[in-house]
Amino acid sequence: MQTQFFDVTVEQCACQQTAPDNLVRIIASGQTFFFYRDDFSDSENLLARLAAGDRVKIGAHRLQDGSYWLHWLLHGTKGRLEPDRTLKYKLKYFALLLLGAVLAGGFPAAFFIMDGE
Repeated sequence: MQTQFFDVTVEQCACQQTAPDNLVRIIASGQTFFFYRDDFSDSENLLARLAAGDRVKIGAHRLQDGSYWLHWLLHGTKGRLEPDRTLKYKLKYFALLLLGAVLAGGFPAAFFIMDGE
């Protein structure tokens, strides 16, 4: 998964037609780039301003099908897409953390209970 760098011209940005998981497709200079909209904090503003013919710089890695997974995108005047680096507490992750803590705490307790018999 080595990051490659591209200086490309945007041909098409399918930001209104996202898949159920907010998957966005950008076609630029004959290459196809994908990313999840939720992975970038300000993606909607930049995608709304991005137009065919815009020159952008992209960092991405190649997928098995020949397309690319976008890591970041930079336009000289319209802005940039970079991963949202803020820590987000989501219920799913909190539940997994809680489950792990319960399991980790339960094994020693079960050992001592079983050992006492």
